[in-house]
Amino acid sequence: MRILVTTFPAYGHLHPMVPLAVAAIERGDDVRVATGRTFGNWVEACGLSATPAGFDAEDLEAKASARFAGPLRNAHMFTTIAVPRMLDDLIELSTTWRPDLIIHEESEYAGPLAATLLGVPCITHSWAAPAYPRAERETDRDLLAPIWAQRHAGQPVLCGDAYLDACPPPFQTEAILAIDGVRPIRPVPFDGPQTSPPEWLARIERPAAYVSFGTVRQFSRAEWLQQAMDAASQVVASVIVTCGPNSPELLVPSSASVFVEQYLPQSSVLEHVDVVVSHGGAGTTLGALCHGLPHVVIPHGATSQQINAERVDALGIGIHVTDDQLRSLPAAIHAAATEPAYAIAAARVRDALNELPSPEVVLTELLNDFT
Repeated sequence: MRILVTTFPAYGHLHPMVPLAVAAIERGDDVRVATGRTFGNWVEACGLSATPAGFDAEDLEAKASARFAGPLRNAHMFTTIAVPRMLDDLIELSTTWRPDLIIHEESEYAGPLAATLLGVPCITHSWAAPAYPRAERETDRDLLAPIWAQRHAGQPVLCGDAYLDACPPPFQTEAILAIDGVRPIRPVPFDGPQTSPPEWLARIERPAAYVSFGTVRQFSRAEWLQQAMDAASQVVASVIVTCGPNSPELLVPSSASVFVEQYLPQSSVLEHVDVVVSHGGAGTTLGALCHGLPHVVIPHGATSQQINAERVDALGIGIHVTDDQLRSLPAAIHAAATEPAYAIAAARVRDALNELPSPEVVLTELLNDFT
């Protein structure tokens, strides 16, 4: 079977789908990932076959910033800017390699339109985050309407014939009720090709904290990382910081037990730490959950981050720290790292996630239903 996977050219958009794509490859299917040309290099490094389609992330962000401002900037980037070029490239690809099935991540909207035009099934794969609020979905649908009308494709749809809900159930919201064809899938952390972790990682003193605000510059700023790093270094023996889009030289460690790296795979870090400090991004939140780690969350604007922070607090698996509570950040990190109740609650959530159907099981069911 030919399976086309479509994704916005960014790590957090691709990575949730990789376990399903790998399951299809192991089944013997011909899988291609359509995304921006430059990001295709990362796709290939992850062991998948990349097909250039659409713009690269830098181009999309530049075009959006040049034409739009305010809260609708990102909505236009994912719809009116990204979709027409991506769609043209997908249709052109179909003239030489026609997919039997399209799987798109939930913010890549050319996939459902291409599937409609080609008459093939389409599956939506969510992030490990709560479903988009109804108002945001309606905005995106309105922006897509002229594009669908131009292609004589009828009313726009945001999702395919099935919606694979990879959000950990305790974090999901009522927004999921507005989506048809929802199927649960176990979220499996993926953070890129396997690499050898640095030797010092296994020798750090415990308790240890991992600080990360992700890879998106909007949410990961050097001053925020410095503040969190300094707070953690006051109350735990070791601190590991990944600074993402920031240069490591912008951060000043307070001691030799503070380690700053541009990037480390979370899978290699999380087994060596006792608490996670983050902005509540989907990938970092999932990593903490799957490792049964307490989590201190300082959300930086996105709705999903705010929801994750509130749920972490409500479930007793960590602490939500708001911008006006930052003086209490050292105490929050110390409590999460040392009070057993947080780790016990986090382990319960981890065990519940393991009961969800695996990507392999879900893929088999889908292919039986839609092919």
